[in-house]
Amino acid sequence: MSLQLHDIHVRYDRHTVLDGISAEFRDGAVTAVIGRNGAGKSTLLRAAAGLLACDGTIALDGTPATPPRCRGAIAYMPQDTSANSSLSLVEVVLLGRLNALGLRVEPALVRVAEALV
Repeated sequence: MSLQLHDIHVRYDRHTVLDGISAEFRDGAVTAVIGRNGAGKSTLLRAAAGLLACDGTIALDGTPATPPRCRGAIAYMPQDTSANSSLSLVEVVLLGRLNALGLRVEPALVRVAEALV
């Protein structure tokens, strides 16, 4: 699945963080988003994943993607989290893909996990 971003704009209040960014991330390719601290790399990835409001067009395989579709197809994992866990990286990524893999967590199990936190 390829991801296309066209003319992406993100603002925090009056501060423009991304101004007209366009990019294509092709299926099977390894792509790096590089830049200095505060340049908007994480903001771009969060917007592409549908986790952050933006202006512009996000498309998956050429079809405009709405945030719910992005959330089902794109996973975002921040570099630094405050979660202290013994899970491996692979286990954390698989947890984020449960729905896409057709796996469900029983509601009672979710309540137990929430109570333990």
